[in-house]
Amino acid sequence: MNRRIAREAITLVTKTRMARLISHIGCRLRPPIPTVTVFVICTNNREPVELTLRSLRATTRYPKCNLVVIDNASTDGSSEFLRDLSENWGFELVQSEKARAHHEWCDWMFRTASTDYWVHVHDDMFFLASDWLGDMIALLERQPRLYLLGQRTRKILGYREPYGSIIDLDESLVTCLFAVRTSLRDRVTTSFAFWAGERDPVSGRQRCYDEGGRLLADMSAMGLSFLALPWWHLLKWHHFGSLSWGRQFQQTEEYYEFKEYQVRWITGRLKLRKSK
Repeated sequence: MNRRIAREAITLVTKTRMARLISHIGCRLRPPIPTVTVFVICTNNREPVELTLRSLRATTRYPKCNLVVIDNASTDGSSEFLRDLSENWGFELVQSEKARAHHEWCDWMFRTASTDYWVHVHDDMFFLASDWLGDMIALLERQPRLYLLGQRTRKILGYREPYGSIIDLDESLVTCLFAVRTSLRDRVTTSFAFWAGERDPVSGRQRCYDEGGRLLADMSAMGLSFLALPWWHLLKWHHFGSLSWGRQFQQTEEYYEFKEYQVRWITGRLKLRKSK
């Protein structure tokens, strides 16, 4: 077993046990309760998105929540599965005939959400503890000047950008799970697209800011606040990152072995849930 699989296995066991213990840790909302739209984008991820939706449904106790699932022109059977599930569960399904880049869908959410808040969820998430959503909205409600809640990272690494140039990856928004106060669009006009900035004075290479990097930069320039998710909230869900994206520098035999392990784990978990 390679090291990535071992780490993932330990993490899943630890989070599953810890989630039960910390389910009482979180925030409590007070009336009035704001409205929220949860967006899930699916791109050819049939089994992972099923686990995402089933675990989301089982752990979401928020009273004013709309679920919108976006089928990004999937060709692996996800389209038919999501169509049947939306009829049974009653969520809104947006099916696109033409695939869009992930940042374009984020831009669409940013412009079209009509609720007080909107939350983005990757199609390879596993929710473990109750009311993960209520905790996020309560954190935002406590601070009226807080417009975004997610994970902000700073990472510099060799990265092959889709067009082939080697660049540095700098400040970014971890897009697997984040929440936005909808009124932010009245303060900032931006895009979630990758953003190429100035050249690094030391390496001479052009910096690239990941999805959401431009948004964070624009928010900083305007003096608008964003906050990283607290540690206890990170234990309430798990992100199978290798299943939602993969770049050329990652595609090694070890990477595919790790990806196969994740799919096997998800398949086993789905069988277990359906048998109950």
